[in-house]
Amino acid sequence: MKRTLLALVAGLALCGAGAGADPDPKKGGDPKKGGDRTTVEVTSLQISRKLDPKKFLYSYSNTSITILVTCPGKQLLGVDESSTVSEFKDDKGNSLLGSSFFKTRFNTFGNLIALDRSAMTVGVQSTVTPGKGATKLALKGSVVARCGLEEKTTEEKEVEMKAKTEEKLGDFTCRVIQEKGFGTAGASFSIVVPKPFVKSVTVKDGDGAVVEVMPGFHSGFGKQWTYTYTLKKVVPKAKVSVTYFSKEEKLTIPVDVTVSGGL
Repeated sequence: MKRTLLALVAGLALCGAGAGADPDPKKGGDPKKGGDRTTVEVTSLQISRKLDPKKFLYSYSNTSITILVTCPGKQLLGVDESSTVSEFKDDKGNSLLGSSFFKTRFNTFGNLIALDRSAMTVGVQSTVTPGKGATKLALKGSVVARCGLEEKTTEEKEVEMKAKTEEKLGDFTCRVIQEKGFGTAGASFSIVVPKPFVKSVTVKDGDGAVVEVMPGFHSGFGKQWTYTYTLKKVVPKAKVSVTYFSKEEKLTIPVDVTVSGGL
């Protein structure tokens, strides 16, 4: 049986420099960078209880919460592996932290980042479900956010938008995946980088006019990360440049939220 979020507790907790608190630059609230509030709020709750294994071969228990972390004035890149969940329990006192092998943690992959990088979603999953009669869940811990610093842009490089074309942009590589997409869409290409520090890509046509780009997925590990993009119109040749962050900082954001889902 699966249940989704019905209501958030009225007193949903704010984290870090919440309402009425003094801004703390180390927690994303540096007023010199346009922000004085770092907040955390729950955006979804989903609970799946394991079904009768005699009737259903593939059925698993799962409790999933997604929170929205907002850090005005910061350029969020993702969630660091040092993030920790210290408490995850229902109002009956049952822990949802799971076993040592399936320890509940903040997701480092699959989170959504806002276009202006001031906010991101962070998921939490547990293989344990709330106890019978539970009506609230409490989640506490620390999200360590990776934030970009010292924005830079590579030199423009002309790229022929033809499948399998490959050009170097400094330490980055531009690879054309296909020449034309669906409808009026143009070429799809990827930017391969040694660190996940890419902010945006700028593409210009032969006349120097900026061509709109649709960002796709990004993935990677270690020293190879790939960001994909698609041009909104067909351009035979284009000048491509990449805006990126040359450094990063880690921002610790306290999480203390309670959610009610009519469990």
